[in-house]
Amino acid sequence: MARFTKEQVERLRATPMRDILAAEGYDTSHTNDGIYYSPFRAKENVASFHINDTLHCWFDHGDPTIAAAGKPTRNGRGGGDTIDFVRILKGCSFTEALEYLCRYNPGVVPDLQADPITVPRRKDTILSGGGALAGTCTETRIAAVYETFTDTALVRYAESRRVSLAMLQRYCREVHYECVFPDNIVKRFHAIGFPNSGGGWMLRWNPPTGRGKRSTGGGATLLSRDGTVLPEGARPTAGSVIAFEGFFDFLSWMEDFRPGGSPSDTDIVVLNSVANLHGAEAFLTAHRNVITIFDADKAGDKATEQAAVMCREAGVRHLDYRSLLSGEADYNDARRKRLLQGTTAA
Repeated sequence: MARFTKEQVERLRATPMRDILAAEGYDTSHTNDGIYYSPFRAKENVASFHINDTLHCWFDHGDPTIAAAGKPTRNGRGGGDTIDFVRILKGCSFTEALEYLCRYNPGVVPDLQADPITVPRRKDTILSGGGALAGTCTETRIAAVYETFTDTALVRYAESRRVSLAMLQRYCREVHYECVFPDNIVKRFHAIGFPNSGGGWMLRWNPPTGRGKRSTGGGATLLSRDGTVLPEGARPTAGSVIAFEGFFDFLSWMEDFRPGGSPSDTDIVVLNSVANLHGAEAFLTAHRNVITIFDADKAGDKATEQAAVMCREAGVRHLDYRSLLSGEADYNDARRKRLLQGTTAA
């Protein structure tokens, strides 16, 4: 019988109950303020099962005896928490419920061997960067940050971008964040989080179409030669600096040239958006050599020109290394094409 620490129990308790419903084959298409069709009845005409994934609790409005089987006073909302939900749904013990939840969270309990459960994803379960759901989000707030990645979908996304788990965990975190929608509806999502120097995060995930992107507290990321995130206003730790637009470009460059995990002999700037170039100007031009590897598009062209002007006015050397892109849109795309063709970086 597995033993669980308090932290592990809390991580497992945070498993989204909608994911469990979807994986178990229940209808999750109907929702209004977190209310779904109940999994405890064969069929109902009016959705009555309320899930609050922020507080990790539920209440079945259609059957008070089901709610009473859980913990009716849990968080003052009634019904129970995620563990109570699994115990009733699967007819199992507390420990068995935790073991079941481990299948949604591979890696939370490293010693427990369990086949992971793949959650069917619908378009309305993932915040799309260009969709209507993203457009109505009025506030983004961080709910939890974890050093170890347990969301296999995020790991697979990074691997599809040809970034290893080791490099991902060296510089990024698994970030659980909440979006607040009109009528105070709150939805929780998971993303790969890359920290910036202002204390915020650049969030990336893999929606059904396109690339999901969101930021909390804008700004560039300044990294020292040992890979430490530097605060805004920091001084250089090396004579040269390399600047990228996005963090997947930076991670890809690291995979090619610094597989040991640290920039070693250069500082790094990840703009996170070309709009942050001027905010990073003081740090960039404090170096003797400024290397830029921006995207091969109009925004990247303009940012490269601006960087060249900054460096010329500051009397420092500027080098444009976009030749490494080999005709691709950005460094990450160039790396993926090279690996597909079996060639190496220049």
